Amino acid sequence: MKIILVSNSMHDIFVKFISSKFDIINKNDKLSLSEVNDYLENVKPIVDGIVIIDQVFFQWDETDKLTFSLLADNINNAKILIFTTDFKKQFLLENYIKSDNIKVVTIDYIRLSQNILNREMEYLINLSQRTKPLENISKDSQHNIKKVNTEKKRSFFDRFKSSHKDENKYNPTDQLERDFESISKGISRVISITGHRGSGLTSTSINLACEASKRGLKAIVIDLDIDYRGCNAYFSNFNEASNKNEEMNASLIRTLAKPQDYKTSCFCVNENFWVTSLGYSFNDKRLIEHFYNSTKLVGLLSLLRSKFNVIILDMPLDLLKVFEDAIIHIDVFGLCVPNSIYGILSTLRNIEVVLNNESISYVNSKSKVVVTKYNDRAKFQEEYFVPEKVCEIMTSGISSNFRNEINLAGYIPYSFEFDKQIESDIPIVNSSTEYEKNYGNILLRLMEGVK
Repeated sequence: MKIILVSNSMHDIFVKFISSKFDIINKNDKLSLSEVNDYLENVKPIVDGIVIIDQVFFQWDETDKLTFSLLADNINNAKILIFTTDFKKQFLLENYIKSDNIKVVTIDYIRLSQNILNREMEYLINLSQRTKPLENISKDSQHNIKKVNTEKKRSFFDRFKSSHKDENKYNPTDQLERDFESISKGISRVISITGHRGSGLTSTSINLACEASKRGLKAIVIDLDIDYRGCNAYFSNFNEASNKNEEMNASLIRTLAKPQDYKTSCFCVNENFWVTSLGYSFNDKRLIEHFYNSTKLVGLLSLLRSKFNVIILDMPLDLLKVFEDAIIHIDVFGLCVPNSIYGILSTLRNIEVVLNNESISYVNSKSKVVVTKYNDRAKFQEEYFVPEKVCEIMTSGISSNFRNEINLAGYIPYSFEFDKQIESDIPIVNSSTEYEKNYGNILLRLMEGVK
């Protein structure tokens, strides 16, 4: 089925999301709403449908009304599917454009996910089936329609399984392949990604696990931050599943309670990548008090070591106090610190507040620094604040208990592209070779353990 995608700056992201059964005519051309009519007049494509994402129009003004009127004249019998996150826009659109060939879908999630996009796009195929005799449709379209009609009906539980597996798999570049091939598939590392809140813990955890899975290593992220529950923002499919199913909503608690059932209590991103967290709406304090503790975490880690190569704990510094008895079961700490004096002082101060002297020394000896939100223009004492300088200052005596030499695992540069990974639902290691290289090197150094 031939479609035009109107999604402006989000074009590249949604092109990757859309099922292969749809042929995107403007695959290489980003279109805004104001450009779509000119495109239709100049290119004169033969299309079956137009998909519009509401990021392309922010207000419902006279210009938008005129654009939609012209669009209706230009597309003949093509179908229009509009996605919006604003109920007001849906009301205005439906009352202004009265046509059986137009459908407005309101999304009540943070963003439009891959599952919702492709599920709703079946509407275009269904409309085409009802309005066109099959013999007048191209062979390719006939094949697609027959495929849709003969698909096995999904069960209730299929909604909570990872879908579009081929689309969720990303192949690594070859730069680090040789280094990763030298890692034994029998190795297992428990890595705590820690630091003060806001220093990039969740993005680091997700991208390291994603990179590991691309390299053929089995990885799981355990999101212990039950205040922010950041995995919901990075995986809209998990967020949707937790909203629909109370068992997935309680994923972290269920996994801590029964580690042996992790395959049903955790969320499967792909065959090598699993996630467990709490859904936003889970608030059973009794269950949290009973299962959210060091004893349960140690039991979970013990089982997962035999199932995964990389076990990553998303663990802000204040949680080291909650799980202090589990610290000795962690192989290495990836200490996330920005290259700023404030970031270094905040990190050391938080460590001193939450841990006793013995635990601080242990964390110091098992840590490697991950410089997050790296600013290559930052300076310290009139010299560029390079990543190695962060390690040097941290162990310079600012903290009397954090004095052992600490090595650098790597750094993550900050960029506009970095922030878009939450909107796109695609970890940045899957869309940027620069970040893939950076996270790959960090993962290698963390998996070496502490020298």
